[in-house]
Parts: sequence; C-alpha cells; structure tokens
Amino acid sequence: MSDLLLQMGTAIPPGLTGTLGLSPVASPMHRATAREQVRLVNGEGTVVGVAKRLHSDMLDWVDWSGSVATQRHAAQLGVAPNVWCAVPENHVHVEQWMGAPWRTATLADLSQPAVLDAVLATKKKLHANGPLPEVNDLPDVFERIARLSTRLRLNALGVPADLDWLIRRAEAVREAIGPTAERRTLCHGDGSSGNVLLGPDGAVMLVDYDLARNEDPHLDLAATLVESCELDEDWAAALERTTGIVDRATLARLRLYGFADDLMWGLWGCLCSTASRRGGIEFFKYGQWRLLRSRQVAVSWPFEQWLRTAGV
Repeated sequence: MSDLLLQMGTAIPPGLTGTLGLSPVASPMHRATAREQVRLVNGEGTVVGVAKRLHSDMLDWVDWSGSVATQRHAAQLGVAPNVWCAVPENHVHVEQWMGAPWRTATLADLSQPAVLDAVLATKKKLHANGPLPEVNDLPDVFERIARLSTRLRLNALGVPADLDWLIRRAEAVREAIGPTAERRTLCHGDGSSGNVLLGPDGAVMLVDYDLARNEDPHLDLAATLVESCELDEDWAAALERTTGIVDRATLARLRLYGFADDLMWGLWGCLCSTASRRGGIEFFKYGQWRLLRSRQVAVSWPFEQWLRTAGV
C-alpha cells in the first residue's frame, strides 16, 4: 500500500491518507483482479477517493491509457466516477469514491428487470456518443479469444481439452455476425455486476473500463445479459424492453456474442491461473465456470439456428 502511495507522489490531494481497498476476487465474479486498490481517507475519516494501480501481470490484458481516457469521457457523460489524476509511468490513477447511498450491484440486482434495464440504458448512453479515438485500435472479443488461445498453447498449462472445437465455434460466430455488425462505437466492454454501481432513485454508474473499446454495441449489451439472463425468455424480454420489439436476428446476435464473451473470460481465467504469480485468487475456478456456460450454449439446439439467423 505504501508503495502505491509513493508512486502517486504529489498527485495525491493534500491531507489524505491511505487504507486498504478491495481484495481481489475471481469467483463467482471477477472484481479488483486487475488493479491494486488503496482507499483515500480525509482528516475526518471519510473515504473520498481510491487509487488504483494496474498489476504487472495484466499489462497484456488492459490498455491502461485507453481505460483511463474512457473513464474520463464516461464521467463527463455522468456514467462514471471522476478521474482526479493519473501517473502513466506507474499505471496508477485516482478516482472519486462513490460512498453511500451508492453501492456495488450484485447478480441478484441484475436479475430484477428495472435494474437490468437501467444498466443497459446507461451503456446505451455511452454508445450514443460514438467512438473514442483513444481506444480505436484495441482488440475486439474475437481477437482476444485468438490471443488467449495462443498464449495458453504456448504455456502448455490449463489448456481446455476441447480448445480447438471452441475456437472453431467462435470463428463460426464471427463469420455469422460479421456482415451485420453495427458500426463500432465506444463500449464499456464488461458485464460483471461488480463493475456496476447503483445509486439513489435508480441511478447507475459503470466502473473499471479495463476492456473499453470501440466495437459493436450489441456485444456490450450481451456481456451484461449473459451474466443476468438464465433462460431464453429472459433474453427476449430484456430485448423487448430495450428496443420495443423482439427481432430474431438481433436476439441471435446477442446470444452469439454472449457465447463469445463467456469463452473469452473462460480462457482468461485459465491463462491467469497459470501465468499470474498472485496466489489465493480463484482464476481457474472462474475460468471453468465461464467455459462451462459457453459449452452449454455451443451444443444447444438453437446455436446453429442463431448462426443462420444472425446475418439475416
């Protein structure tokens, strides 16, 4: 903790001291796994900010400058906490602490239609402002899947036995969606409930823009829906509430993007379980859960139908 504060130097507002922030958790959801955190406390003992430093084993996964630029942009739109300052050479930034009545969402929260709709509406507010140049060249979900699979094979540890089949399924999804993908626009890129803040009167903010990038906004919506919708009718109902209609092609693209998001995070968990030196974080367990769900979808009878329908 003291090391992080020293790296912040004069960037830390005067009169603030540090206390331990969130501990990293990878199961049942990933939270605080990419960055070390120190909460900043004023002289009255109130937490007012949080300093975050990107872990060295996440430098290949997170584009630090892009994530900070996106959060600053999102804060201007009112959908993220303000970034106070940043030290690029140390991959550290300080952001506003959202205390009570704000709180971190849970999967149970996202299972409530009103909360889920508010989260999707917040993401769409981000989408509506178009692409952000700072994250224009970052990899999309399919490129990340390819990179993760390559690294897993090179490590020769934690490689799923059916990796080749899963990659072929992902390639089929990419081909099916490709011709009909919407124009790329700025997306949050993460569906974890742990990166959603719920405030008074149904207010929502999004935090941790680690995978923020310009891409098809349907992928951003699917990343949230795959974590909150268990049944087919849940997906359809969420789409109808969001767009006013259940379009079969759009629903198919969402479901296929959900598969891709599960596969990406599953491979990420497998890789981190062997490549990261940080112990006590259940990367492998989290990865296996996401891979299990991706397999269940890929062998389900509607999957082939989604591949045919997504391009209609």
